[in-house]
Amino acid sequence: MKLYPVHSEFNYPVHSKFKLNLVSSCLAGVFGIGGGLLMCVALNKAANNRVLKTCNQDLNQIIYVRTFIGDTYGCVSRAVLQGPSAPIKP
Repeated sequence: MKLYPVHSEFNYPVHSKFKLNLVSSCLAGVFGIGGGLLMCVALNKAANNRVLKTCNQDLNQIIYVRTFIGDTYGCVSRAVLQGPSAPIKP
């Protein structure tokens, strides 16, 4: 009694007869990671443009941080960078 034949095309995906399962899965991973990194770079560039345009430089200071995605700018309050004007009493 034969339930399922072992080497039937019914049981395997289309790519397996060409033995591309490993290649296609690796390519999907490479393209997925590459596309995700490109989107991160684009979002980082948009965030940098927004910081440079909207940061009030009278109250805040723009800081520069180098990351693996690219250069990143941040808007930080001068009070945070300089600390309190008088010593804090315990």
